Amino acid sequence: MRGGTDALRRRPATGRLPKLDEDQVERVRSALEQGAQAYGFEADLWTLERVGAVVMRVTGVTLSRASVWRLLTGRLGWSLQRPERPELFAAAGPPHLCTSWPHPAPAAPAELETCLDGCGPRLPRRRLRSRSWSR
Repeated sequence: MRGGTDALRRRPATGRLPKLDEDQVERVRSALEQGAQAYGFEADLWTLERVGAVVMRVTGVTLSRASVWRLLTGRLGWSLQRPERPELFAAAGPPHLCTSWPHPAPAAPAELETCLDGCGPRLPRRRLRSRSWSR
């Protein structure tokens, strides 16, 4: 065997060094655990843009959206969360299953509609775009 056991040892990672060192990552972690409202955001939800702004404020380093994603998922261990929208269910409870398909598009996206076959209110077909991050 050429090189012996030394050839089998793990080699250091190649490529560019991370923009944030471990101390900076820990400062970002503690900043994010304080919540978004602690940094002046109206809702206490973390988006990629908000996390990027906090990283810039805390460390002085500007990260792209892709780098913020890698920071959150890889180094911090956070995952993507989709917040519930209870205001849509407040009027009539959860949406009903119905047999008539397809439904017409809703007139106003935030309103509940009544299904054509009378089975009750249904949610708009519009995809919910809000996302947040959490551990």
